[in-house]
Parts: sequence; C-alpha cells; structure tokens
Amino acid sequence: IYKIANAIREYECDFKNSKYADTKFKKYVEFFRVDIGDKLSVEANKIISDCIHNVIDERNLDLCFHKLYGLIDVEVREEEFRQRHFDVESKNVKFDTVIILDNIRSPFNVGSIFRTADCLGAGELLLCGITPTPDMPKVQKTSMQTYRYVKWRYFEKTMDAVNDCKENGYKIVAVETLEGAKPLYEIGLKPKSAFVFGNEEFGIDPDIPGICDCSIYIPMIGNKNSMNVSNACSIILFENMKANMNKLK
Repeated sequence: IYKIANAIREYECDFKNSKYADTKFKKYVEFFRVDIGDKLSVEANKIISDCIHNVIDERNLDLCFHKLYGLIDVEVREEEFRQRHFDVESKNVKFDTVIILDNIRSPFNVGSIFRTADCLGAGELLLCGITPTPDMPKVQKTSMQTYRYVKWRYFEKTMDAVNDCKENGYKIVAVETLEGAKPLYEIGLKPKSAFVFGNEEFGIDPDIPGICDCSIYIPMIGNKNSMNVSNACSIILFENMKANMNKLK
C-alpha cells in the first residue's frame, strides 16, 4: 500500500508532463494490486480501482494518495504508537463528550476537528447548518480518514442539536468570548459535556448561549482575542482528555 500510494504521488507530478504516464501508472498499479486477504486489502483495492477509473485531474490523485496513507496510519502506525504510549486494551477509547459545530464554513476546519476528535477521544460530532459533512472530499482529505472512526450526525438547526444533548443529560458549554464567560482553567470539565463552537467570523448564534449551562473562553495574551476554531477545539479536547484520563487506565 505504501508503494502504491507513493506511485500515485509520482504520477500526480507527471500527470501533465508525460503522455506515457497514464499507461505506465496503470500497469504498475495493476501489477502491485494489494492481495493480503483481509479487510485492509479490500479497502485499499477499492481506493486503487477508483483512482484508476476516475482520474480527472491532480486533485483526484491527491485524494487517493491521502486515502491510502490514511489506511496505513489508522491500521498500522497509530496502533504501534498506542501500544508504546498507553496501557489500554481498547484501540478506540471514547469519552462521553460531544462537539457541536454551529455553522462552521470551512471543510478544512471540519476535517481537522474530526482528526482531533479521533485523537483525543471525543464521542460524537454534531454538524449543524452550513457545516460541511464528511460527504465532501475536502473534509475526508483533511480528516485523514478519521471521519470513519468518529460518530457524527447532521442537524439543520444548531438549537435542535443543543436540545438533543440537553435531553440526554449533557452539560452544554459554549466556547466563546462572551460577557460572563469563565476562563478554561477556572472550571472543572465534567465527563458528560457538549462543547459548542461557532462560525469562524460571526461566532456562536446569539440564541445559543442563553440555553447553555455555562460559557468558557481560552485565555490569550497576544494582540488578537480569537484563534482558529480547529485550534480552539484541540485545546478544549486536550484539557477534556486530561480531566478524564482515569478512563485510559
């Protein structure tokens, strides 16, 4: 899989430069068709077949490259890392934590949040309004295939997502620089929490904080008082993981 992924990357570079690249690439990939007799090979072969039959431009090739690397990362490299660094039986520990994305515009931010959610044990993502879903290739690519390992649902209205969490006993926390919001380090993160993150430009819908249990912000000492939403989510989820670390024992 590693060899084929790199062949796809080389082919991407030659895509416009050589009239022989297409024939050479297809012969190479067909010759090295993955045959290791398990679920991983089935998924790899599907990606390879899609790549061979749907090459339109460099973007398709780039997506195939990342999909194959995603298989390797998820199935092999991260498992080895986990065995070295954590004493846990499960390879997919999840906390009872929900991330609610209120009209996030960027598929790259959403993909990054999926990847962070998988790495730091978030249980579910609720994608609301105009927030892109994993059906979009840009979300898939940026997530490095982690959208397959994090549970997610789509809500047309953020209010419905918040109410769904409230009905299921979650503490609703708005992550926003609002009047009355407390700094992250002053609150104790609860095991069953739902964190609401807002639009990159306009923040959280003004109607949402009023029905939240509390509002928190990430203290900053720079000239700006805000940061990229995916970075903010990473900080919150890391602190949440620290607060729930006993579940990894």
